[in-house]
Amino acid sequence: MNMKPIRLLLAQALACMLLWSPVSAQEEQSAEPAGGSGDQRLLDVREFEGLVRAARAADISPRFDGLIESINFTAGDLVRKGDLLVELLTLEQEYGLKLDKAAMAQAAAELELAEAELRRARELRDRDVNSPAALEVAVAQRDIAAARLDGARTKVEMTEIIISEFSLYAPFDGIISEPAVNVGAYITKDAREESRLATVTQLDPIHVVTEVHYDVFVSRMSQLGTEEEIAKRVVLTLILPDGTEYPHKGKLISGGFAFNQTTQEIASLGEFPNPDRLLRPGLRVRIRSGLTAEQR
Repeated sequence: MNMKPIRLLLAQALACMLLWSPVSAQEEQSAEPAGGSGDQRLLDVREFEGLVRAARAADISPRFDGLIESINFTAGDLVRKGDLLVELLTLEQEYGLKLDKAAMAQAAAELELAEAELRRARELRDRDVNSPAALEVAVAQRDIAAARLDGARTKVEMTEIIISEFSLYAPFDGIISEPAVNVGAYITKDAREESRLATVTQLDPIHVVTEVHYDVFVSRMSQLGTEEEIAKRVVLTLILPDGTEYPHKGKLISGGFAFNQTTQEIASLGEFPNPDRLLRPGLRVRIRSGLTAEQR
């Protein structure tokens, strides 16, 4: 029997084993721990249920009674900080502003007249024609006129501020709710206290609330010493409802802001970038929490 072909096959198999075994060992060594993937190796990886919620929300509501003149958004619009959302009719206030400006102009004219009278009184006093008391009266009249002008000017500024409050703007970037009123509705004090015109909700960044069992909190406190150190070392990964991993990593911003005595769990708050607005308040997700080997 010819053994050369068999020896050749054995030699080739041995060469393949020697070639591939170091690569496999390297891949096994650099692999992430179970339950995570990424650029850094994480320790003490755990998973928790989470609920997405808005980082902040603001109710849009006027400070004064008024008639809704225009609504410049629809439900679900993405608004930018400073966008004009609602305008209330300001016809009455604008007429009031005209009267205030007229009063200010009259006060300015009265001050000019009082200053002229004061100059004349000083000239007469220099020639010893009038008495010191007459000069004092002229000074007082000038001061009174100046005070009236200041008051009139302040009233104009106050009216302008009030008129500006009849235009409602977005306080920050976000998504806006459906308007709670229609154009033409008259908003009274009672209505302002009971409801709002709309709500702007910030989506980027966005928060996720998780409940962590007290044993986990104690374990990490014993490892790292302080909640501040835990926040520095924790890396959060979000798992979407379909099981896929959210592309942006999160950070821990509050490690224990509430304690549930029934479940013996601590509420923790994580923050994630949400530039594509994929995450929405109310979405149920899973949070994978791990510790970096060293402080980031």
